[in-house]
This record gives sequence, C-alpha cells and structure tokens, in this order.
Amino acid sequence: LKYRRVGWEMDSKDQNFSVAQSSGFLLEGILRKNRVMLNSNSDTAVLSVTNSDWRNRTEEMMAKILYGPKKSSEKKKIK
Repeated sequence: LKYRRVGWEMDSKDQNFSVAQSSGFLLEGILRKNRVMLNSNSDTAVLSVTNSDWRNRTEEMMAKILYGPKKSSEKKKIK
C-alpha cells in the first residue's frame, strides 16, 4: 500500500488511545466538545501516522514485538 497518511479519530477517553500511540500514531490534537454522547459533551482525539513516521519506527517496533520491551537494567551491547 502506498498510503502517505493514516488518521484515527476516537473519544479522548477511549482505552484504545494508548494502543494507537504504542502503534506509532501521534496525537495531532483534541477537538473539545466535538460530539454529544448520552446528553453530555465528548472530546475527540485526532491521531495520525505518516509513511515517514512508520519507516522510522518499524525497526524499533519489530524489536519490541520480537524481544519485548527493553528493561532499563539491560546494558547496551557494543557491536
């Protein structure tokens, strides 16, 4: 796929917010009182990832998937 940008809009209190950020999406902004849900105002979080963001983070994300998050106690190996 040759997408240049993928956007994601969600309720700012949605549990998927942290999932989106850990997947490489960056917060662009909060649309305050953007929607009315159950007779109360709801803020909308706007996130996106661009093709250059994705390329820059791919190696880091793959290492996290394969080996898990780095522990702060681990020493960096010198090649």
